[in-house]
Amino acid sequence: MPLLQVENLNKTFIEKNDRLFRALNDVSFSVEEGECVGIIGESGSGKTTIVNIVAGFVTPTSGTVRYDGYDLTLPRCNKNARDTMQMVFQNPMNSFSPRMKLGKGIREGLCYLSGMTRDEQEKRVDEAMEMVGLPLSYKNKFVFEVSGGEAQRAAIARAILIRPRLLLCDEITSALDAEVQDQLIELLTKLRNEMNMALLFISHDIKLVRDFCDRAFVLQDGEIVEQGEVGKLYEHPENEYTKRLVNAAILNLTE
Repeated sequence: MPLLQVENLNKTFIEKNDRLFRALNDVSFSVEEGECVGIIGESGSGKTTIVNIVAGFVTPTSGTVRYDGYDLTLPRCNKNARDTMQMVFQNPMNSFSPRMKLGKGIREGLCYLSGMTRDEQEKRVDEAMEMVGLPLSYKNKFVFEVSGGEAQRAAIARAILIRPRLLLCDEITSALDAEVQDQLIELLTKLRNEMNMALLFISHDIKLVRDFCDRAFVLQDGEIVEQGEVGKLYEHPENEYTKRLVNAAILNLTE
């Protein structure tokens, strides 16, 4: 059984003028234990809606989301079903309170775990910061005192505190320069291998997904138009929209 199984997922939003907007149309995919699956698409394609539904921030119109055997779409689903799932957001600067030092902000990731003493929590925070390559002195910094890449590392540190089985990554490299992007991908690869952690990785950059993920699917206007092994998607795309994304990625490399 896959760790995450999404079947026939649909989401329709009601806009301000009472018009209906269909953000997702019959989306189905799975993520195996320890696997990295990419979601590729331009802005507005429905990528973030998918992860927001998986994370529980948005309720689907129809369809099922099963995680570790639990149907997350049921009203009476086990409230602890998502305890081994974490999410890292696009803008790390918005992930922490500007009034809270990073050490305390990272420690918030342990709010779901009971029975830990303060010393045990601090030890877990120190271990996570070391794993993501942040000096422990950064515990006393505020988010506005660090770079975007360092803030994203802090967000990842908070996410891995609970040893998640699934990490949801929503365009987490898009606001960073190419060098910092590469460093973050290298970090996620290391963490994935060390923790046998599965990832659902959202990006508009098909080359980045090719270099990092195992499988991927391409989303256009809320529908999956192509899916498969990442090398095949990049080297031999069949759908015209996928071809356009590949050509755009190649063009960016030559500029």
